[in-house]
Amino acid sequence: MLTEDGEKRASENGAIFLETSAKAGYNVKQLFKKIGNSLPGLSGEEEKAKQNASANAGRKTLCDYTKEQCADIS
Repeated sequence: MLTEDGEKRASENGAIFLETSAKAGYNVKQLFKKIGNSLPGLSGEEEKAKQNASANAGRKTLCDYTKEQCADIS
């Protein structure tokens, strides 16, 4: 399918169109972001907060490192 045809069909049907490749990892994250942003009840600020929370998940803070060092001493 040509890009123009896909865009036209999506527009006619109120759907999202974005060329992707799961194999190459092309535009996959962007597609999920577009889908998430199109869900009812999600404002831009709520979406940004969720993205920041998930981006920081599992990261250690300075406080975490300090606690580990203190545990090693005792």
